[in-house]
Amino acid sequence: MDLKKVDELIRMRNNCGAATDVLIIELLSTIANGVTRLVQIEEGKLHGQMELDLRPNTESRKVEEKVEEPVKKPAPKKKVAPKKVEEPKQEVIKEEPKVETQEELPTRDEVMSKLVDFIQNNGEEALANIFKELGGYTNFPAVPQEKYPELLNKIA
Repeated sequence: MDLKKVDELIRMRNNCGAATDVLIIELLSTIANGVTRLVQIEEGKLHGQMELDLRPNTESRKVEEKVEEPVKKPAPKKKVAPKKVEEPKQEVIKEEPKVETQEELPTRDEVMSKLVDFIQNNGEEALANIFKELGGYTNFPAVPQEKYPELLNKIA
């Protein structure tokens, strides 16, 4: 055999070995993901949640679902039953539910400017106490926007 052919055969063997290693890693990864998913399902069962879908959440799943749609067969023809004459029903007037108007919540910038004024007049400790009264918040970014009106009332 020629040295070039021997070198080429050795390179091909190494390429096959590398490809095999990649396939083994992918297989182990798939197994690890499956085991992790099973552990999540079992933990869910312990907390009273029930899951049946064991397939991974991937794009290929959507394609598989589209392909697996059953072919609709035409329904067998039924004999027509004689029509029954119904008495006209009286219309029931339904009251439309009252739409509650939500008051516009103040923006973060509006509240922030008033908080700066409050801190300048009363100090940071007073503001910290108000945050605790609102729900144990430690700083302004932690306060949800729904609490802004209440916060403004307390600092006013």
